[in-house]
Amino acid sequence: MNYAEVLARSTNSEDALTERVFGLLRYLPATEVVSRLMAYARWKLGPPAGTFDDVRSMSVHFWPRSKGHGIPDVLLLFESAGRGWAVIVECKYGAGKSQWGEALAEEEALVTAEGEERADQLARYWRALRSGALEACPESALVPEASTAVLYLTDDLAPPADEIRESAHAAPTMRLGWLSWGDVLRIALECCAVESIGPSAAVAHDLAEYLAQLGVVSFSGFSRECLLERLRPHEGRFPVQPLWGSAVFGEPPNPNVTWHF
Repeated sequence: MNYAEVLARSTNSEDALTERVFGLLRYLPATEVVSRLMAYARWKLGPPAGTFDDVRSMSVHFWPRSKGHGIPDVLLLFESAGRGWAVIVECKYGAGKSQWGEALAEEEALVTAEGEERADQLARYWRALRSGALEACPESALVPEASTAVLYLTDDLAPPADEIRESAHAAPTMRLGWLSWGDVLRIALECCAVESIGPSAAVAHDLAEYLAQLGVVSFSGFSRECLLERLRPHEGRFPVQPLWGSAVFGEPPNPNVTWHF
């Protein structure tokens, strides 16, 4: 049994998935990870300002507590020579956003302003980031708003448009992006092929195999040739194998496309 199979056979809770994936991502070159995370995300107001091809470092903070806004899953802090970024990642696997009323028993008393932002999970975390309320990174309030963002990472095959619109309505200035776990699998596979990462390739390989063991997929279009091959009748019957597979997928999302939710 290889390392990926060991991980996949152990507890597959949402928190365990979050810790394993981002725990491995932090050992890969920051530029390779950050540039792909930003490019693959579908953004409501566009990605954070700046370019990500010279990111020098990335730190990962798990479940940073905040003063009155709840506990996001991951805080990513990364920097290049002349700029720093702060990005919250909220991870979901088989579930949607939790509203404040559902989490009140586990989290601190609410002290945010009145309004819809009180209830929406992603909007609360955005407010925590912008106000410096995250205990792991109070200096995040000093990061320019254009360099901050919230990433919503789910196991959906397409953006959960209703949830994204709800959060965008609660926090209109929030830079909100969506990623699927399948996109993270793509990132791991691409990092496996980057010759310059050297020994880190083994980490990328373990991450890719782990996500593949879980069966995560991403969808960004059909490859016409492969689709026709899969749909061609075989001995008078259509094949029963699923269409989902890397050979069927089209190209990754175009970062220059504006997504309308």
